[in-house]
Amino acid sequence: MGRARLGRRGRLCGFPAAVILVASLVGACERAADSDDSYAARPQLRGSVHLTAAGDTLQPLRLQVHRDSLWVSYRGVPRLDVYDLSLTRLASVPLTDPEPVQPSAFAVTDSAIYVCDHSNGMIVAYDRSGTYLDSFGTLPDGETRLSPLALTHFGGVLYVADIALRQILAVSVADAPGITETGELILTIPGDLDQELGFPSAVHVTADGRLLVGDAESGTIRVFTCDGREIYGFENVPDQTALSPQGIASDGRVDPSLQDDSSFDPSGLRAEGRFHVIDSHAGRVHMFNPLGRYVASYPEPGKLERPASIAIDRTEGRIFVADPPSRLIHVFATRQG
Repeated sequence: MGRARLGRRGRLCGFPAAVILVASLVGACERAADSDDSYAARPQLRGSVHLTAAGDTLQPLRLQVHRDSLWVSYRGVPRLDVYDLSLTRLASVPLTDPEPVQPSAFAVTDSAIYVCDHSNGMIVAYDRSGTYLDSFGTLPDGETRLSPLALTHFGGVLYVADIALRQILAVSVADAPGITETGELILTIPGDLDQELGFPSAVHVTADGRLLVGDAESGTIRVFTCDGREIYGFENVPDQTALSPQGIASDGRVDPSLQDDSSFDPSGLRAEGRFHVIDSHAGRVHMFNPLGRYVASYPEPGKLERPASIAIDRTEGRIFVADPPSRLIHVFATRQG
């Protein structure tokens, strides 16, 4: 029996023919050092930066820290820019081969760039220089169009938030003979249609394979296992009925309340991380511990307009927040000094 693959967009323009996306649900574990500062300490604003090109101030939309660089997309601009972590531009990657793509979200790996173009209903793959590799626009039936809004990459798999299907699509982007093929649709999350999402707006995968999904319709963060089983949800923010989650990132700091010597956990992953959730409507970032318990919020109300995404440099403890209406990237510090 053939594998179920997404429909390929032939060079972006052609009528979708049957094709592919794939997965191997295994990922690498990344660890980060803890600091002695209080786990509940709110990150402090260290500066705000306008990004410009040809005299125009750009609207930063999506962010990703990859190794020692910050990757940035902009509203209405078919390219990604690469900055060092002091926000000096290093390079630009055009997303115009063979046609301009408007990135609603992206994921960068060591060898490729994956872009959601929500307006055109497709996922596009490029190499690191912006050379077109492939694109996908339908489900394996070749007819149902994609409506991708957000995505993340983990262990050779793209997790794509599709707002029309109200599901997360797990799609392979790795070729493993006899196991998976690039473009293979591995599974949909949640698998039970009675548990469908309302408006999946943010996705994040933890080092131990938990899938965090922000749902802007229900105003919640839901957590699933790698095989699509829902296991828990995040607490409500005090004095707030719902979230408008637009981005999720983890800083890797260890929650001391979860360090339990009575249980065997050599990885320490159960206790690792504060999750930072962008709440666009509230104009704030909310922090939660690994089990979804509320920790704190930052910055003070009124400092951000409608933040759209967040990226964290774990090495130096820097947090980057994109705020398109103000045309700023705000930089916060998780450590004192």
